[in-house]
This record gives sequence, C-alpha cells and structure tokens, in this order.
Amino acid sequence: MKNMKQALAEAVDFIRSRIKNTPYIGFLTGTGLGKSAESMAIEAVIRYEDIPHFPVSTVQTHIGRMLSGNMNGCPVMAMQGRFHLYEGYRPVEITFPIRAMQQLGVKILVLSNAAGGLNPKFNPGDIMLIIDHINLTGTNPLIGPNEDSWGPRFPDMTRAYDKSLIVAAESIAKAERLGCIVLQADATRDETMEAVRLRQASTMIISAGRDDTSILICLTARHLCPKLHISLAVRAE
Repeated sequence: MKNMKQALAEAVDFIRSRIKNTPYIGFLTGTGLGKSAESMAIEAVIRYEDIPHFPVSTVQTHIGRMLSGNMNGCPVMAMQGRFHLYEGYRPVEITFPIRAMQQLGVKILVLSNAAGGLNPKFNPGDIMLIIDHINLTGTNPLIGPNEDSWGPRFPDMTRAYDKSLIVAAESIAKAERLGCIVLQADATRDETMEAVRLRQASTMIISAGRDDTSILICLTARHLCPKLHISLAVRAE
C-alpha cells in the first residue's frame, strides 16, 4: 500500500502542477464519447503517458488525454478514455485515476460509456441512467489491505449512485430509461447463452446493459465517498 500511496502522490503532484484550478466535477468518458469532453473551455491538456505511474489506454477509440478547464464557470476535469480488464490491467490500475481525481479535489464523478443493451426494447444510442449494478467478474479493486485515509474497510454500496444526480440527469438529458449495469470480465462479444441468461435476469431489474469496468470505478469512487452518477449510452448487440 505504501508503494501505491507514493505512486499516487507523484501522479497527483504532476497533474496539479499543470492545471490552473481545483476541479469540482470529474468526467470519465468511454468508447466513442471522448470528444464530448471537449465541449468545456479547455485550459490544460495532459497525455496519460506523461503522467507518472498512470495507465495508458490501448484501445484505439480512447484518446488517452486528461483535460482541465471549466464548464459554465464550474472547474472540471475530464478523462478522454479509460482502462479495461481485457487490456490486462488489474482493478487497482484501472481505478488509479479515480483516486488521483479525488485527491485533486473532485467531489462529483460522472462516468459515461457505451455498452451492449440486454433489454430488447433498447435502441442504438438510447441513454440509460444506472441505478444499481451486478458484479460478475469475481474481482474488486478494494480487495487487499485497506488504506483508512482513503475510505472505510467496508464501504456502504446500498446507495452507490447518487439519487439527486439521477433526478437532475433525468430532467436535463431527458433520459427515459433507468436500469442496472452488469459487469463481466470478457475479451469477447456475448456468447449466445450468456446473453440469454443475462436478458432473463434483466426482466427482474427493470433493464440492463453489459459493461466491462464501470462497476470497478463505482466501487472505488464510493470508497472515496464522492457523489457518483453514471449515464450509459447503449448500443445494439
């Protein structure tokens, strides 16, 4: 844990030396959504590979940059691309940037991604606001010694996704779907029977999308206790 704390401190010091303001809101964009972060008034651009100990995205559609600036007068930070189990990264590496953002001052985290819609009523491009999740990976970024200065040994996940932010997102984004995200550690598309079983489960949880790392990020964010809201852009599968 000492090595992780030292690595995190070095990454945070590097980023802080290159940004002008303390970010209040952090955005983490997923596949195909990186350009959306450029809607802010950008003040600083940092490449992932320049940040000490920071993972580097190997996915072509993930730009691999951290942006700092403001949006309607609010200081914000955005990551253009994230990291996945299928790239070979460990959960603690995938969630390393979330801990960095928290130490930089982020109080609200907004995570977006593109995932497969398990509900047959979904259409490509539908927006689903996540209200809960199911972790089927068999792993968790909080496994191992707990650093008490970061958060409690057993963080409460009964309200993982902030209700006030979900209500705000419903009105602003005009999203019509609320649902649960399912996480599997795969490097392939859905197998037929897997998809069938997950669709059967989704009938009990309103609706569902299938994702790879959002839940790991949520677990870490709740350990650090910022408000968390995740919106999911669904694609057809």
